Amino acid sequence: MKFDCDCCGVCCKNIRYSYFYSEELDRGDGVCKHLKNNLCEIYSERPIFCNIDGYYDKFLSDKMSREKFHELNHLACRRLKNLSDELPEEILERYDKLMAILAAQKFDSAN
Repeated sequence: MKFDCDCCGVCCKNIRYSYFYSEELDRGDGVCKHLKNNLCEIYSERPIFCNIDGYYDKFLSDKMSREKFHELNHLACRRLKNLSDELPEEILERYDKLMAILAAQKFDSAN
């Protein structure tokens, strides 16, 4: 089962809210510098955290079901789609907690 992405680009337009935020990817306004015409210019070489299924396979397959991880990512996607200019602080806090849990699981599985 592959992640069902609608290619809206909202995650790439809001990288500043990502737990895996990287200044290297930010073009200066919170949008990924590789997003052009709503498509990723480096899609086949994109970072692992931009690849839902690749990230799951590498770090989380023994921690949760693929369906649950897809569900969590769809939830984050819906929340990003409901943005006006900024995420409400409460959503940011919940998202950061989720990403911290996932990062800790990634760290634990690497050791």
